Amino acid sequence: MPNDNKNLITFVAMAILLLVTYETYTWFVVDPAARAAAARAHAEAPAAGPAAPAAAPAQPRLSRVAALALSPRVIVDTPSLAGSIALKGARFDDLLEIFVRVERIGTTSITYDHAAYRVDDDGDTLMVTAKATVVCIALDERKAVPVPDAFRAQIATLEDQP
Repeated sequence: MPNDNKNLITFVAMAILLLVTYETYTWFVVDPAARAAAARAHAEAPAAGPAAPAAAPAQPRLSRVAALALSPRVIVDTPSLAGSIALKGARFDDLLEIFVRVERIGTTSITYDHAAYRVDDDGDTLMVTAKATVVCIALDERKAVPVPDAFRAQIATLEDQP
């Protein structure tokens, strides 16, 4: 049997084993807690029938400084990247809003400002912030070149929009 076929069969067998292990773990470890919580919530629900859910008051979006002060964070500060990461991270299937804006355009460099918020029922939670500076280069010469005027014009039109 050629070596490629052995590798393919080994890969398929490992993938199936991984899938079965994951499903077993979620069925016996994760799901019982979720099923118990759902049973408790169902038992505590009024017997008269489902009531109309009360509309949750809209929470105003916090300023960046207030959101940063709200949770413990790990500070990242390197010559090419500055920001922070929330110690309570996002999970799979969390809805995230990612914002990227141009903070500054220099002669040859562009500084981007990034922020990622987890959107949930409790309001938006700031998960990570970052600033990254990139330099425009000529690939053939590997030297810095001025930021193209066309890029500057595109950013100017975006900045004018509400």
